[in-house]
Amino acid sequence: MDKKAAAKSGGQTEANIKVEQAVEINGGRLYRTVYALLPIFPIVLLLAAYGMQMATGTVINISVEVATIVSFILAIICELIRNKGNKKVLADTEVFFKGMGGAMSIVALLVAASVFVTGLKSIGLIDALQQSMQNSQGKGLDFVLPLIMVAVTGLITLLSGSGLALFFAMVPLVVPLADAAGINPIAISVPMGLAGNLFRAVSPVAAVVLIVAGTVKVEPIEIVKRTSIPMIAGVVFMFILSMVLFL
Repeated sequence: MDKKAAAKSGGQTEANIKVEQAVEINGGRLYRTVYALLPIFPIVLLLAAYGMQMATGTVINISVEVATIVSFILAIICELIRNKGNKKVLADTEVFFKGMGGAMSIVALLVAASVFVTGLKSIGLIDALQQSMQNSQGKGLDFVLPLIMVAVTGLITLLSGSGLALFFAMVPLVVPLADAAGINPIAISVPMGLAGNLFRAVSPVAAVVLIVAGTVKVEPIEIVKRTSIPMIAGVVFMFILSMVLFL
C-alpha cells in the first residue's frame, strides 16, 4: 500500500505532517514518578488488591469503577498540591466527565446489539440454528457453528466499530447453542471474543481507526487497507487454533 501511495503521489512517501516538538517535562524524580503512575494507577490498584488477596486470603472487592474513582480523586489531590490549591484544578476535572459522556455511544451499541439478538430470537432464527446443529451432530461439522458466529461477529464489528457489543449480547445464547451442537461452549465464546477485537482494527468507523487516521492526517480507509491483511490472517490463525484446542 505504501508503494501504491508513493506511485500516486509521484514518489513522495512521507506525509506532509507538521510534527510538534516533544514537550520536556520539568520536575524532580518524585514529580516524574507520581505523574507517570497516575494514568495507570487504576490497573496498579486492581493488581495490588489481587496480589494481597492471593497472599493473605482476605477478600478484597475493588471494582474497575471504584479503582477509577479512587484514582481520579488521587489525581485531583496531586494537582491541588502541585498548584497550591488553585481552584482551576477543579474546573479542569470537567474533562473527566466529558469523557464519560463520550462513552454513551458504546452503551448505545450494546443496547442495539441486545435488541438485534432479541430480534433474531423472535423470528426463530436462533431456534432454527439450534435445530440444524442438532441434525449435524456426528457428521464432522462441529466447526460450522463457531465459524458462523465468528462471521456474524466480524460483520457487526465492521459495521458498528465495536468488537464487544454483539459478544456481550450473545453470551446468554452461547451455552444453548453449544449444547445443541454438542461442542464445548469455549469453542464458540473464545473465537467470538477474539474475532471481535481483531476485526475492530479493520472497521473504518472504529474509534481507534478514526483516532489514528486523524493523527496522521489520512482517510480511515487508508488505515484499514493496511490493517486488513494482518487482522484477517490473525482471525484465520486464531480460529484454526481454537478449533484444535477446544473442539
